[in-house]
Amino acid sequence: AGSVEPRKDGSFTVTYSAEGTARYAASLPSEIRLLAIFDGRQDERQMDEWTTPQFEALARAVAEKLLADPHADGVQVDIEPFRPAHIPFYAELGRLLRERGKISTGFIGVNWPEDVVRRMYQALDVIVLSGYDLEQPTREAYGAHLAKAIERHHRIALEVGGRTMVGVPAAGSWGEHEYTGVMMFPFGGSPLKFPLSRNPAG
Repeated sequence: AGSVEPRKDGSFTVTYSAEGTARYAASLPSEIRLLAIFDGRQDERQMDEWTTPQFEALARAVAEKLLADPHADGVQVDIEPFRPAHIPFYAELGRLLRERGKISTGFIGVNWPEDVVRRMYQALDVIVLSGYDLEQPTREAYGAHLAKAIERHHRIALEVGGRTMVGVPAAGSWGEHEYTGVMMFPFGGSPLKFPLSRNPAG
């Protein structure tokens, strides 16, 4: 639904199609909640030297698009590669959406230090733990590695009052030993309710 094009000087371009979410929402049962996807690439590490005000300006631009879209109940952000320096963007975006009853989710890899993971749980309503790019030699090793990561993140989520979802890859890329289909399921707390409570028990 949306994309972010960041530049090293702190400027950016944000594009979004509310028409696309409207068409997709019309095809869904009324009880299904729609999260718009905002993706982007920063392969040249364009955002790594940004200041907090620059990250917050990007968050406001993304939030403005989402808050104006009545069909989007929130957002899933996938700006790759993720770096801890980007957390001010996620924190401000989460705050802006939460104030208006919309939810924020974002991808994170399985190997980040605990302090980084903890800050991301505090920034967003739901963390999507990536089961991608684990590069394990066998299906058994892949499963064990992912299971250990889920257990670790589940513990942190419970400690800080966050929620976890797990994205399992469906495409046949090297060394991931995927299963057919995509599974995303919540860990920690009750099923999601709207507006979303920061308390996983509520």
